[in-house]
Amino acid sequence: MNINFITDDDYKKLYDYQLGLCELCNKRPKKLFIDYNRKNGKVRGLLCRKCFYGSFSKSKGFLMKVSNYLLDPVANRVFNPND
Repeated sequence: MNINFITDDDYKKLYDYQLGLCELCNKRPKKLFIDYNRKNGKVRGLLCRKCFYGSFSKSKGFLMKVSNYLLDPVANRVFNPND
């Protein structure tokens, strides 16, 4: 598998776009993890530890947010806005 790691500049762009918040739970953790598609290696966004490891709320509303995140990753809006 070829993981498309991002540069420090790209991380900062994504971090700034997300306002330093986890893309799923909107919390501001000390550290955000780079989430990526394990099949194609493309970066999806930055997540807090709980959301990165799947320890998040299982409410219907939150699961819809997770679904939308997977279908339309925030990184696409930052790095490929015209796609």
